[in-house]
Amino acid sequence: MAGEIEAPEDPEAVKWLRWAYHHFVREGQVIKQAPFAFILAIAGVGSFIFFGLQWHHAGETAVKDATLENQRSHIAVLEEEVKGVQPQQATINVKRKKIVEQLQAFYVESGPLKNTEIPKTAPIEQFNSYKNAIQAWADKVGHWINDNMGEAAKEKFYDDSSGMFLMYGNAYNDEDNRYKNFITRLRRNLSTLIETNAWDRSSDAQ
Repeated sequence: MAGEIEAPEDPEAVKWLRWAYHHFVREGQVIKQAPFAFILAIAGVGSFIFFGLQWHHAGETAVKDATLENQRSHIAVLEEEVKGVQPQQATINVKRKKIVEQLQAFYVESGPLKNTEIPKTAPIEQFNSYKNAIQAWADKVGHWINDNMGEAAKEKFYDDSSGMFLMYGNAYNDEDNRYKNFITRLRRNLSTLIETNAWDRSSDAQ
């Protein structure tokens, strides 16, 4: 009718609440019919959100760790420069320090391998596991040295031209003697690489 005042429309919030109510009532019937499936669905969504946040957090942590490591290296270089060392030499000194620390870690890691004794009555599988562990350590260290110090340093690490071949009274068998001498020689060569930078390719820049 002309001139009749129209009723105002409901606010958007009221419309949304009304829709949510009807939606919940309708979906509630479905939930009642299959509550277990609903719980699984909620658990699945929750797990997806949780692991997604964990993955995101892990990525942020890795970035932060890398940033902190770069900052530590930069600070170490600055400390060397404060001592009066030229920037290039300061960088070399910092790198050499990190190399020595890693070589020392390898040396300590090999101690239990060198000191392990396999009883003569032990099954051959136990000895095989022991010698495989020694070989795996030697391969790991050799690869690291080659990548970070150069081929000459790797050859020095594997050098078998020095040192006597010893016979161990507690050896499991003759092969055990060879492996005990093998790791003893590698540890001696590793000690040389720790004590001098003559085999380190970074020393060429000095």
